[in-house]
Amino acid sequence: MVVPVKNTVPQIKGVVLAMASIALGYVLVLLWLDQRKQVFAQLPVLVSAMPVILLCALTSYALRILRFRCLLQRAGHTLAWRHCTVIYLAGFAFTASPGKLGELIRMRYLSAHGVPPTTAIGEFFYERLFDLIAVLMLSTLAIGHLPGLGIATGFVAIVASAVLALSWFPRPIECLSKRANDLGWSRVADALSTFARGIAGLRHWCTARDAAWTLALSVIIWMVVSLAFVWLLVQLHIQIDLPLALAITPLASLVGAASMLPGG
Repeated sequence: MVVPVKNTVPQIKGVVLAMASIALGYVLVLLWLDQRKQVFAQLPVLVSAMPVILLCALTSYALRILRFRCLLQRAGHTLAWRHCTVIYLAGFAFTASPGKLGELIRMRYLSAHGVPPTTAIGEFFYERLFDLIAVLMLSTLAIGHLPGLGIATGFVAIVASAVLALSWFPRPIECLSKRANDLGWSRVADALSTFARGIAGLRHWCTARDAAWTLALSVIIWMVVSLAFVWLLVQLHIQIDLPLALAITPLASLVGAASMLPGG
């Protein structure tokens, strides 16, 4: 019996058209908002700065992929570099989602390589946890200069405490899963059960060794991003103290994450 192969070309074209439409709409909105600020008028001046900024961005992505692959490897799943790169970058299409939760789409791609959803969930929250700690550490360079640092610190403390508490005591999520199952919401129950096992799996990396290298790498990743911002300030001839300039991008990321708005 010949199994018909579904033609995916129309689906791919639809996705490409949808993404192109979203990008076009985004650019048009930016152009409309820029009528007063005239920020785009300075783009020709910044052409010379773009190679360094691009290098910093690529370095940041490369280090993130390295962290991603190492964490999976520590969990017993060794993936080829090309697969890790494609899977990780695919999740970046959803970074504009609240709390970057859309990046969990990587579960779908990782499952094809034998990585269970629970491991993907645990790895995601472990990464986000150390990203928050790293950006908070860099944000402290702006103590006394920028507002919002206290709020950002409180946000990190609450999120970190909640994640760690649920990883060691996932019982509340399991109870919600059971309640949803009793109500006949089987899909919700399955999702909650998977999430409970995934967040509990975060404990796999709760060792001094894993915490040390993950935190060090996370700080380097965000320092590279901050250096790109500092370089941009230099090109615009904006004079700000170096510690403050290094802290602006991390603090903005923290406040953006706390807002839970798409893209911060």
